[in-house]
Amino acid sequence: MQVLEHPALGAVREALLAGGHRALTLEGDVPTPVLVSGVERRCRIRTTPDASAGRPNGLYGKEFSRATDAQRASGITLIEPPTVSHIIAIAAPAHGDGAYTREQVETILVTAYTGFRAAVVESQRDRPRNRDSQRLLGVRGLRREQGDDAHAAADRGPDGGGGAAGAACDG
Repeated sequence: MQVLEHPALGAVREALLAGGHRALTLEGDVPTPVLVSGVERRCRIRTTPDASAGRPNGLYGKEFSRATDAQRASGITLIEPPTVSHIIAIAAPAHGDGAYTREQVETILVTAYTGFRAAVVESQRDRPRNRDSQRLLGVRGLRREQGDDAHAAADRGPDGGGGAAGAACDG
């Protein structure tokens, strides 16, 4: 969903490889969060179920590919002018089953904090006063609101683990 909302993200991997960089968010067992700054967000996709809008199952996950063109279109709102996002790419635990171990939880928290902190530092460094709003997505979704008392908040996907869609959780 983030690539649909931010079309320029479709070229990030190719740009990294062309520049001689590795496109990894995990090297061995060490998380390496990646911050992609200044990406235009061109639309908002509402993924939550909304029967009145013709999306009774929503658009999240596999439901997006199962939906009709009309259902997908009803969930899209163009953003004019586009807002600017900072996207944090982090590795999620893979191939797990059962409860997380203490070590896994520590790794998840350190990775999330590192990515979140990078976004906060970047948003303070590049704090434009002439934009109405700026959106940060990461730790599977961060949002920054402008103003003298600007703050960052984490957004989570509908399942609590991904994408740019879903309810906001102040943080």
